[in-house]
Amino acid sequence: MKKSITAFAAGMLLSGAALASTHTLTFDGSIACGPTAACGDGTRIQQSYGDVAGIVDVSTFDLVTSNPVQSLKWWDSQYNDLRGVVWSGGGDGAGQSHARIEIKALNGGLVTLNSMDFGAWANATRDSNIVVTAIGGGAPLFSYSGAIGAGSTTHASFAPGVSANGGLWIDWYDTAYNVGIDNVAFTVAVPEPETYALLLAGLGLMGGVARRRAAHR
Repeated sequence: MKKSITAFAAGMLLSGAALASTHTLTFDGSIACGPTAACGDGTRIQQSYGDVAGIVDVSTFDLVTSNPVQSLKWWDSQYNDLRGVVWSGGGDGAGQSHARIEIKALNGGLVTLNSMDFGAWANATRDSNIVVTAIGGGAPLFSYSGAIGAGSTTHASFAPGVSANGGLWIDWYDTAYNVGIDNVAFTVAVPEPETYALLLAGLGLMGGVARRRAAHR
């Protein structure tokens, strides 16, 4: 009996201990650039885009402008073969720009960045730096420095497969003005309360069996 309960508890830990949901930021269609309007080239997207109630909060930041809480801008085409990208509309006067997407799990769950695409304006090849970290910074979980895009047919695709509890920052800079992001696919794993209740019940039953056996010795 004790072995069977132990196996049950271990099984609950190894399977079903979390609910996972997968999402993709495509930046297509109406992404709430205004109260009722679809986006036009150069308009800033609203911070509500990508949010899923109770699961994830997505925010975008232009980190070089004088007001870093500004969101990123949207553009329809010519970032190689991507359609509908976001990019940093700011700059420091010397051609530098820095963009960030924050993906935050609202219940502190594990966020995994599965894949993302980048394209270069205008159907060009441009150098950029891409860094993915846990929210708050720290050692890079993924990084890339080099060329993005080629002509009107080839964008750059990455599959980082990196994770962090609580969420991730995706940063790209030098340049984030002429390099835009699209198709950001990520998974959020949120603890399932019912599963933990079953696990605790199993452990409690196992403890009860052990106490009864000790009393009969």
